[in-house]
Amino acid sequence: MVAHVIEGLGSGEYFSRVGVGIPPKPQYLILDTGSDITWLQCEPCNNKCYNQTDPIFDPSSSTSFSQTPCGTQECNLLPDSACSNRTCRYQVSGDDGSYSIGELSKSGSSTTTRENIYIGCGHDNRGLSNSAAGLLALGRGSLSFPSQVNAYVFSYCLVDRDLGWSSTLQFGSGAEPPDAITAPLLGHPQYPTFHYVGLTGISVGGRPLSLPQSVFDINPSSPSGVIVDTGTSATRLPTDPCLTFHLPLYDTCYDLSSETSISIPAIAFLLPDGKSWVLPASNCLVPVDNRNKFCLAFAPTNSSVSIIGNLQQKGFRVSFNIVDSVIGFSPNRC
Repeated sequence: MVAHVIEGLGSGEYFSRVGVGIPPKPQYLILDTGSDITWLQCEPCNNKCYNQTDPIFDPSSSTSFSQTPCGTQECNLLPDSACSNRTCRYQVSGDDGSYSIGELSKSGSSTTTRENIYIGCGHDNRGLSNSAAGLLALGRGSLSFPSQVNAYVFSYCLVDRDLGWSSTLQFGSGAEPPDAITAPLLGHPQYPTFHYVGLTGISVGGRPLSLPQSVFDINPSSPSGVIVDTGTSATRLPTDPCLTFHLPLYDTCYDLSSETSISIPAIAFLLPDGKSWVLPASNCLVPVDNRNKFCLAFAPTNSSVSIIGNLQQKGFRVSFNIVDSVIGFSPNRC
């Protein structure tokens, strides 16, 4: 199964074009490896819906769309569910203030031949950036899209925002490519949604930073570890290691307007068995204006969980092998 991935029109997010229902209605859904519930805006908008690029999905136009009764296995899998008129209700929210409330429904999709794909049909929604219709959940939970289609191996490549072309989101496409830089793919017993990667450190210019191992290790009894998240732009590290940061985001910046050429020390994520995932310069510095001002694409977080964001994943095919517990990063395979 293959879908296309495009950059979200300057939003810092990545979309996939997905056909929902039968006959399929194309919708732009944001890729999110940190979510388990796929959802989209649905008519009627009982309270409010935000503006989106495509017409808001009308469930009555699909022959495959139906509401999920309360008490079903799928309804019981929701972390936050309720019942209304014997229909299973869901509610999800994001760190950016977005949310969706509506019915858990099942429908077909052009990405797969299966008709019983459970998604949220939202009638009360607060906006995702850049007019996406909803969210495609690529987490590890039982209701995520990969789990529902039994895709225990999947991969994507997040294209360079300046190139203006698309790449692919592939499900069930086999093991990671032979040139992949691999690391353990881990889980957390208390937070089963997230994809955790086994990191051992970070180096700059070939020298490991003096960071405590607790920044990278999973503590089974508390929020911890390092997750790979397509829904976050800049990589975020706990506040203590980021002693040089003073502002919330993009606070370490450089004016390069007078420079004809630049070189920056290589930044790399250190992996077990002596391997390292070296980042291109374009994955470490982000332009913030049209006057050659660039900022470091790393930021602090008050959370004890570290995040590898989509800026650092850009240009690599990131493959998730749930069966073998391996994550791979392959350059130039978009």
